[in-house]
Amino acid sequence: LASNCRPYAPFAYSLGDENGLRHPPEEMSELEMAAYRQYLKKGYGNNIALLNNAWNSSFEDFEKVETAPPKGNEWTIPRRYDFLDFWEWVYADMHHWMRDALRKGDPDAHVGAEGSWGGNLELTVSKLDWWAPYEDRLNNAILRFWTPWPAFRGNWWGSYSMGSARLHKKDTGELWRNLVMGSVNASLFFIADVCAEGMLAADGSYADFFELWIPQLREICDTAGPLLRASE
Repeated sequence: LASNCRPYAPFAYSLGDENGLRHPPEEMSELEMAAYRQYLKKGYGNNIALLNNAWNSSFEDFEKVETAPPKGNEWTIPRRYDFLDFWEWVYADMHHWMRDALRKGDPDAHVGAEGSWGGNLELTVSKLDWWAPYEDRLNNAILRFWTPWPAFRGNWWGSYSMGSARLHKKDTGELWRNLVMGSVNASLFFIADVCAEGMLAADGSYADFFELWIPQLREICDTAGPLLRASE
């Protein structure tokens, strides 16, 4: 796929929208359990006594570790943390693997994802070229420090022109809010299509709600946008 796309110089490759990955303990397969045990073995320095002390358990070795505690017993905080941290590592690793796969076909590929759960956000973005979550003040602030400026950073949002009164109003605060938060250098709104969420009407003209945004977009691009970009 990437090798076929490369001649067209794609601006970016998206690994998806609303990505997420986590299993309840009772649904883990044998392959997942094997990976989980290796993760624990590495994390506890191959010392089962350290794990048992943290988990309040009595496993003989790492190969005997199970996710579900004995019936009626609650997990200790370290045990729950280890389980959640494992899946956040898997989640990040899957994104990194897909980025490497795309880079084989297109060495210049800029790979990331939008509108997705970050998990261990620092780990997830460590080997990606961009990240565009839904608007969140904390995540946006963190991304300022964990992604280099040349990488584009944005918030995913769509027009939802059939169902969102907020984006129909003349108040185009959506555009300004993404800008003045100072955490992104691009707002990624996937509305360039002809559909219920698109900015184009069936005849190819701009949808009514998008017509309201054009003056604001021009003002941002001519004044505030370059100014904030330079100040960063």
